[in-house]
Amino acid sequence: MFMKKILIVLITLTFACNSQNLKQESVIIDGFLMGASNDTLYLSTLLFDKITDTDTIITGSDGRFKHEFTPTQCQFYVLVHKGYNYVRLLIDKGEIISIKANVMNIPETIIIEGSKGSSLLNSIEKKLAKANFTVDSLTQIVN
Repeated sequence: MFMKKILIVLITLTFACNSQNLKQESVIIDGFLMGASNDTLYLSTLLFDKITDTDTIITGSDGRFKHEFTPTQCQFYVLVHKGYNYVRLLIDKGEIISIKANVMNIPETIIIEGSKGSSLLNSIEKKLAKANFTVDSLTQIVN
């Protein structure tokens, strides 16, 4: 049952990329990371066999940042702060994405707007983390 839900969500993500008829090619990421004063973020492209560094983003003294780039297609990206603190994104041409999070725990606190694919992906990852936590708890009880 869980696998069926994941399959349905993955199909929805695919259609999210293909259904947009936007003329604008560039993507704008407008973000706020609480606690990230003059900090460095890395935007990397996720490929099947590797991660390719795409851009470096510097936050302002208030933790705000704005970054514009032009993707070649609908693609997976990862926005990374200090290696272990990151969020995966599914970005399509023409999106204007708003990201808000606490820099101390981006995956748990992130709010994404303006990107249907990224929002769905984030929802899946949060549910998967919760399911993994439950499985780990049950494993400890069994042991």
